[in-house]
Amino acid sequence: MKVFKKTTIIFFLLILSYCLTLAAAYSIPDRFLSSHVDSSIKVFEKEGEYPAINSANETGTKLDNFTDKLMVKKSMKNHKLSLIENIMSINGYPRYWHGYQVFLRPLLAVMSLGSIRMIYASLLFLLIGIISHFLIKRTDIYLGIAFLLSLAVANVAVFFFSMQFSNILLLTLFALLLLLVKPKLFQEKSNTLLYFFSIGSLANFFDLLTTPLISWGLPIIVLFYINSKDINRQDTSLGKKLGLFLSTGFFWSIGYGLTWLSKWLISSVILKQNVVRDAFNRILFRTEGSDKYPLQRLTMLKENFALMYPKVVILLLATTCLVFLYLAYKNRTGHLPLQFVCMFLLIAMTPYIWYNVLANHSQIHRWFTYRTQIVTTFAILSGFACLIPPKKMSK
Repeated sequence: MKVFKKTTIIFFLLILSYCLTLAAAYSIPDRFLSSHVDSSIKVFEKEGEYPAINSANETGTKLDNFTDKLMVKKSMKNHKLSLIENIMSINGYPRYWHGYQVFLRPLLAVMSLGSIRMIYASLLFLLIGIISHFLIKRTDIYLGIAFLLSLAVANVAVFFFSMQFSNILLLTLFALLLLLVKPKLFQEKSNTLLYFFSIGSLANFFDLLTTPLISWGLPIIVLFYINSKDINRQDTSLGKKLGLFLSTGFFWSIGYGLTWLSKWLISSVILKQNVVRDAFNRILFRTEGSDKYPLQRLTMLKENFALMYPKVVILLLATTCLVFLYLAYKNRTGHLPLQFVCMFLLIAMTPYIWYNVLANHSQIHRWFTYRTQIVTTFAILSGFACLIPPKKMSK
């Protein structure tokens, strides 16, 4: 019961912090933003709504300038509304928290799109490098390779130019960094569950339903991989591993769902409009489609898979897996963590559960939802890598 009490306290503290930080961001007068907003919008209009950075793979490397432009436009206040109404309405888009405005509005107060993109790109490069360093330091080089390769085949270069895509990756990278530099925090299961609950909540706060599942998938993969290399945890039962898999997924989902529901409820009260009804109507559309956008689940799954795994990517991943298998055989010992391999396979399947829940959304927006399979790629590569015995166990 203690973990649920702590979860409740953390939830209310998070919601309070969301309201306060948004209020602080929207306290900045629009006059400081207006010139940078106008110049940024001109850049979007010049580039087009969905430009591709790789003409040989247009669908898989599109920028979402349409949404980025919307995000910049929504940073301007409606002067007919009060401060609290503005942070709930976000200029007529109350279904989401729009937590990215916490840093987008201050940035737009001092710079325009070109400089903001440079800050995003620099931060992503630094975090990816730092995470890779700590993955190798805490485990081995094979997990570092799996991590970098999983990002590369998902065309992560697009993220450097897209605020819409970058926000969830930045959150995931910061979550991984905490997991890697503060390992003692995760020795107790209750802390691990609170960690995933908080990540789920933050994912809903910052993201506009792009690839939120990666904020659960990548940390849980790293957590299982670390355990797979720990001799003291080799004898834990499959039931305990499955319990960790299910409980972290549950707490992440609860954090994500409750945070979204709280936004609808608070917005409905403050704006005096039925945001809850509108949100549920959109959920029905996102899950089941409409006459205009009929749902074809099998086609949706095939298209997402094809975008993530063209032949060259399959060849690249297969070669990497074979190398890992060779190294596992060459350095073979009694180390054979098959239970952990089973867990990685289960994690690898979760994007397809996500696709089936948000089926229409995953069909219409397959050109970016396909990246949810970063979880699948990282899980499969980690499953093969964990077969390689730790150095101290090698011959």
